[in-house]
Amino acid sequence: MELKHNEPSRKSLRARAVAACRRTIDLGRPVATPSKNELARLETAVRGLRRTEREIFLAYRLDGMSYAEIAARTGLSATQVERHMASAIYKICDAMLGPPRPWWRRWF
Repeated sequence: MELKHNEPSRKSLRARAVAACRRTIDLGRPVATPSKNELARLETAVRGLRRTEREIFLAYRLDGMSYAEIAARTGLSATQVERHMASAIYKICDAMLGPPRPWWRRWF
């Protein structure tokens, strides 16, 4: 179930993240560099994911692999890869933005 690659170093992970950000936003304008605090929170959030979710998230976002390629390498179905990716994104957003606000506080 795991992707076959070594644990990346912080520098390579950061360089891959910046490249992925540029590919994602590719609107012809410069990409704002995140602050050290944001990067630390993101790193903590990614490290807090379950191993399968983390590997799928990094393979998709940083390595640019498709769900079908990840499914072939991990032995999961494409639907399972999608679910793991959705779970990873939810958990990262929750860690970065904090828990969702109660319905009565959303307008204040």
